[in-house]
Parts: sequence; structure tokens; C-alpha cells
Amino acid sequence: MSGMDLATAAENFKRSIVHCDNLVTVHRRAGTGDRGRRTEEVSINRAVVVIAVATWQAAIQDMTLACLDMSSPKASTESYPAYRVIGGRVRKEVGDFATPNAENARRLFQGVGFDPRGSWTWKTYGGRGVGPVTVRPDEVETKLNEWFDGAPRDCARPRDPPASQSSAGLAPGTERFD
Repeated sequence: MSGMDLATAAENFKRSIVHCDNLVTVHRRAGTGDRGRRTEEVSINRAVVVIAVATWQAAIQDMTLACLDMSSPKASTESYPAYRVIGGRVRKEVGDFATPNAENARRLFQGVGFDPRGSWTWKTYGGRGVGPVTVRPDEVETKLNEWFDGAPRDCARPRDPPASQSSAGLAPGTERFD
């Protein structure tokens, strides 16, 4: 038993995601204000993506373990041995959860009896004169997969060439991040 509950999982997420906010603040303060390529700031952008994905992965793992812990029967019940077998399987899957895309996150939650897809709908205001927008589950899945599928590759791409080189000098299949 991990001793995890949903309040602790939420608090862990809030505490970790603050690092992304801090990096955004650092990014805004960085640079000279002069024209030209801002290569150092690109590293901060990439760090934000890496931390956000890692924080989301940890949150999914924590919430899944919290659901598992909350569903534990008393050790004296007949269902406890079955719970231990199923719980062992869920804990293994949580440990193996290394690709936090929408499908894997949903499947992991479903393994403990919770389907988050219904919660993936909300209304938001677009700003700048755009009225309320309803975000639907398929849009959330698409956006999560764009973020998660792109994050590891973005961070693993070869270093940007010196500013004096054009994008034509990049290795095939890579692109510049400005």
C-alpha cells in the first residue's frame, strides 16, 4: 500500500507544476531585448515541456495509486487476496507507465475503475473577444497526444546550430526552435 490519497496526489501536482511557472518567469526576464536569435531561452522552453510532462506522468501515477488504495478491502475479508493480486498488477502497470499519452492515461485510470474521459469536457473563455468555448474529450485527447508525443522528441533533437547557419544546415528530419 502506498498510502496515497487524492488530496496528496493533487498537492504533489501543484507543488511540482510550480517549477514550470517559475521557468516561464525566468524566460520572461531573460534576454537583452536586442534583435536576433535567443538560443538560451529555447532551452528554458524545452525544460518547461519536460517538467510539465514529468509532472503530469507523476500525477497520473499518484492518482491511480490513490484510487487503488481507496478501494482496498479490509485484510480480513474474502476479497482481500484477489485485491492483492489485482493491486500488484496495477502497481506494476503504474511502474511501467512511461508514455503519458491520453490513451495510456485513460487505460491506467480505467484499471482502477475510473474513466476520466467524462471529465475532459469544460467551458473556457478564449479571450480577446472570443466568447465561451466548449472543449470536448476528443479535443483534449488530441492536444494531450500532441504535447506528449512531441515532448520527448523535441528534447532529444540535435542541438541548434550556431545562429550564423541557416535551417538548411540542420540534419534531415530536424527543425529549428525559435
